[in-house]
Amino acid sequence: MERAGFGVINFPCKIDRYLLKLMFPRLVAVLLIALAALLAERMLRLFDLMITYGSEVTPVLRMVGSLVPHYLGLALPVAFCIAVLSAMRHLSQTSEAVAMGSAGWSLRRIGLPFLLCGVLFCLLSQMLFGIVQPASRYAYQTIRHELINAGWNGRIEEGSFFKVKDGFLVSTAGIDDTGRILDEVFVLREGKDGTTVMTAKGGVLVPDVENNHVRLQLNNGRLLLPDGKFFDFEKTNVKHEFELPEPFRSRGTSARELTTLELWHAMSHETQSADPQFAAEFHNRLIRSVSLIGIAMMAVPLGMANARSPGWMPLAVAVAVLAIFDNAIKFVDGLAQTERIDPALGMWGLAFIFNAAGLWLFLTTSSASWGPLATLRRFVRRLVDGLIPRKARE
Repeated sequence: MERAGFGVINFPCKIDRYLLKLMFPRLVAVLLIALAALLAERMLRLFDLMITYGSEVTPVLRMVGSLVPHYLGLALPVAFCIAVLSAMRHLSQTSEAVAMGSAGWSLRRIGLPFLLCGVLFCLLSQMLFGIVQPASRYAYQTIRHELINAGWNGRIEEGSFFKVKDGFLVSTAGIDDTGRILDEVFVLREGKDGTTVMTAKGGVLVPDVENNHVRLQLNNGRLLLPDGKFFDFEKTNVKHEFELPEPFRSRGTSARELTTLELWHAMSHETQSADPQFAAEFHNRLIRSVSLIGIAMMAVPLGMANARSPGWMPLAVAVAVLAIFDNAIKFVDGLAQTERIDPALGMWGLAFIFNAAGLWLFLTTSSASWGPLATLRRFVRRLVDGLIPRKARE
């Protein structure tokens, strides 16, 4: 059998399926953790938005759901890299890599299923970046527009202040199951003449969507005028006129809301050819998909480490490389949108450097103890030993 190349071992075989079983659970776990962390941070901001505009929870949950494709695209490269690193690390620690090498499996043959997964994820991510994400971004902006601009429909929550348009602030200490009968109502309105305050022992909400108004009937209360005068009343109506929100803009105002095929048509259309945003977004999506192949070629040799070597080192190197690559893409994208660089040249130049470096590592690394990565590990280890004494690390 050929040890230096991909080998003559049949593909796929049981070992290939075993390698994939090592990788996929790790991939799913990292994806779920990353999505949970990213969505949790955004949910806090969306709940603040909900409280500010007095919205229900349902629109917020819809907005969170529309963000999943976006965050999935952010998490997939990192999750794929960590999953391959972890699987290769498992092979090294359990000496399975040594046994496979004795059976004629080179490092490149071991990494073949991961490389093919990179090709598969490249195609899937292009569907994610080019079709799903544009639609989800537009859906997010549509729901946000409806949340911010929607008129008051007469729904409020018990024990909370509900901010309504035109300076209205409404609160109630109790509300029945229908959401219409209120107890201990407080109404504050900021007007040109000053602040008017109304309090009442009870109230009834009567929304009338057809006539675009909500009528609030208050019973047994007091009205405090801006000049300090007050009046007691047995029954009064507070009629609040509200405007229905304007229809949200059509999709496609932003280049990020266009599918990849629509971007291609926009780039080739004469009236859009001068706008660099379409070309920058188009090439940005393509190279982010292609980079998943380079990630696989980089992660396989990075994960092949000695059993006693620290596990943080390949992970730190991989995360640093991905962070640098991501920021480089953003930097070139900014230059391309301001027409300081050709989008195709800049974007594909980055992709070529990244994938070529991954291919070089994949082809030149033959074992954990030999190759450019082994030299890098020894250099980092000596650097850490020089900066941090061994006793301090222990």
